[in-house]
Amino acid sequence: MAKENRYVVTMDMYVYGKDDYMARVEAHKLVDELKNKYDNQAAVLDIVEQPFGRMGNRKLKDISKPTSKSDEDIPFEEEVNERISFSNPGKIDILIDSLANASDFEIKKAATEVFGINIQMFGDTDELFKEITDIILPNSTDEEIDQYFKKYFGAYADEVLAQYNEEPNDAPPDDKSLNERFKQLAGIKPLYS
Repeated sequence: MAKENRYVVTMDMYVYGKDDYMARVEAHKLVDELKNKYDNQAAVLDIVEQPFGRMGNRKLKDISKPTSKSDEDIPFEEEVNERISFSNPGKIDILIDSLANASDFEIKKAATEVFGINIQMFGDTDELFKEITDIILPNSTDEEIDQYFKKYFGAYADEVLAQYNEEPNDAPPDDKSLNERFKQLAGIKPLYS
């Protein structure tokens, strides 16, 4: 048998997962399959989130092989909860509430005008909604959340936030005129109907 030369191969591929944890699971599954089949010392060197249809990416800090099978131990959820708990959880909740009650047209309009998403890259409105609520908002800085909030609610942003902070039980606001002003804003549904 002829002597074979040994080579180091660097590969690049996509894996899909609902969050960072599941992307790590999938990446390490592939590595384990290669190791078991070829005994080739395959390794995960880097994992970068690259959402479809968006410029830029986010490098994962933790690329280790996940060992826990419990949902309670998923590091991604802890990281998101930590980031959201800074200063804008109210603004994120308000944005998500408003988008959840918006029509397809309103979600598409907000995706384009507020969040800068090319809506042609998405199959339907549900995908757009998930992109905003599961990817963009949890990974945004406080400054970005402030900008999204101001773009979405325009001149009424401060009133919306004040009303939200005064009504923590999701009770309808006493100020019916505020609710009427929401209805007048183009492309924005009122928080309370």
